[in-house]
Amino acid sequence: MTAVLNPIANSLKITFDKTKAALSDYGTHTIDYEVNFKEYTGIAAALKGSFQLTIKDDCRTATIQSQTISSLVVNWLADPTKTLSVPAFTDSVDAAMMVINGYGTCGEKVVSLVNAPAYLSISAGKVPITDPLTITYTKALATKEAFGQTQISYSVSFKNYAGIAPSVASFTFEMTDPCRSATVTPQTIGSFAVDLHGAAAQTSTVKAF
Repeated sequence: MTAVLNPIANSLKITFDKTKAALSDYGTHTIDYEVNFKEYTGIAAALKGSFQLTIKDDCRTATIQSQTISSLVVNWLADPTKTLSVPAFTDSVDAAMMVINGYGTCGEKVVSLVNAPAYLSISAGKVPITDPLTITYTKALATKEAFGQTQISYSVSFKNYAGIAPSVASFTFEMTDPCRSATVTPQTIGSFAVDLHGAAAQTSTVKAF
């Protein structure tokens, strides 16, 4: 904080410099001041007092905006890997502050899969505040027993505000396996005769099913 005294008849101006403040400065502070004579250094301070400065931070009460993550559907036979793009999460402050400070006023959101199987992972974009996240399926880490639908939980939290409870939701992961609904193509095996006095082993060729 700086106080600038203009010519004698003018008012003081007290300036708050945000660039020199930190998140830890949040709250109410008592600021002491004293007034002295500039030309008479030997005179005791003519006036002492104090005032309060309150630094607000709307991000401390912000809530993460929910969004629907579409299902991730993979084919066990055809997909060695598959990805799903998820838009970056926003919060309740973004809509009000976007015009002033731009997107992501409250900083980066951290998205984590909760107790997810090893074959699913999530990663942030190059610019985490604005770039989409990517959910990745890796077949090499899966087994075909994962067939069917599974609800995958995820949490979204503020990187810079650990005290705010994370938002928890889920999306659907589905593995399809065409073999599970396959049917055997029938064929007719023709009759064949054997000779009891012939070779010990007699065979007839049948096409693979």
